[in-house]
Amino acid sequence: MAFDSALPGPAPRKGVLGNAFWQRSSNRKLLMLIRLAVLALLVCYQHTFIQPAEAIKFVSRKQWGAKLVKSSMSPVGNPKGVKIHYTGGYISKGSHSKCAGKTRAIQTQHQNDKANGWGDIAYTLAVCQHGCVFEARGAKYRTGANGNAELNRNHQSVLALVGSAGDTTPSKAMIQGIKDAVTYLRSKGVGKEVEEAEEEEEEEEEEEEEEEEVVVVVEEPQSHPKPNTSSFQGLRGSTASQGAASSRQWVSAWLLRAAARIRKDQDHSGLMRTAHRTRSGSRSWDIRARMLMGGLERQVGLS
Repeated sequence: MAFDSALPGPAPRKGVLGNAFWQRSSNRKLLMLIRLAVLALLVCYQHTFIQPAEAIKFVSRKQWGAKLVKSSMSPVGNPKGVKIHYTGGYISKGSHSKCAGKTRAIQTQHQNDKANGWGDIAYTLAVCQHGCVFEARGAKYRTGANGNAELNRNHQSVLALVGSAGDTTPSKAMIQGIKDAVTYLRSKGVGKEVEEAEEEEEEEEEEEEEEEEVVVVVEEPQSHPKPNTSSFQGLRGSTASQGAASSRQWVSAWLLRAAARIRKDQDHSGLMRTAHRTRSGSRSWDIRARMLMGGLERQVGLS
């Protein structure tokens, strides 16, 4: 075979040994190209057909049937972390097919709330019992669920679709979904700082002499039944004080359990170490519950 001097590369060696060397070099190049092609196919196959077990199960606004926003929303700034919420009222149990409807119902309730003036669902994300992460407002916008403008600037919000009645205990899938939601928000620039609300710090100082262990209580209206908290006995900070008024009950024991599970699974130092006593005001139950969960715990974080 004649050598074309216009082609790049060294000229082949003359003689029998030279021809053999040239042939081996060509074979090596061909084999390398085949290997690269096979590797590319394997990578494409993995990303197309094989989903990793830890992948977030994300449900977009379009997928859960979100309505258009009623008013403009503030873009997110530089939030320091995430606050975990729950609905505070009755949540029915059911299959995953009902979760989108629950999210739509919350959006409708918030958009019709003239007192708060929300243009959309107040939360950043929502997590159902089946571990799916619903895009509520989304990571681009500032949350409206944390109680006041300062709290909303400092933290985004994740709603767990459980309540104080009906479906009250988070599943393992929900716990994983909450962790996925926090990880997702951190990938969007949300910080890892764990911070308490100012109201809680004041309450903690007032109750310091009364109790050694700080607990979480909220005033319960007559129309809502008291949940059974016997399953939380022995969990730090989750047992009601004997001297507590009969009109008070535990409403965040499930979140303490969630934090304990995450601590056991990942042993992160930023997890909820304790809860803080917060007294409810004269607002409606729904608003009190959101305010409570919006500013009461150290944030459930993933370091």
